Amino acid sequence: MGSEAIQKAPYRAAMKGKWDLMIDYYQKHSKYLHFPLTASKETALHIAVCSKQEQPLKDLLAIMTKSELPLTETEFLKKTNQFGNTVLHEATIYGNNKAVKLLVDRCPELLS
Repeated sequence: MGSEAIQKAPYRAAMKGKWDLMIDYYQKHSKYLHFPLTASKETALHIAVCSKQEQPLKDLLAIMTKSELPLTETEFLKKTNQFGNTVLHEATIYGNNKAVKLLVDRCPELLS
């Protein structure tokens, strides 16, 4: 499976509002969780907070906790898109207050 195909499946699911398919994808392929999904380098977490739903982010964070990623949790949560925005920035921009609280409670270092 090429990197382009890796990015398309979860992104398409999210864009159709089929968060269960996106979550299922990352449960099976957690090593790709830190890969960007878009040309602007947004990860699954960036996309999830834009949904203004809490559960997709919770599910992805749970997968992140169980996975062996090449980044620490803090490094991953501080990962920026092409515009320099972290997941916390995106949650704030989209007014996803539940995601903001969830992220800050989980990783207070995001505020520094």
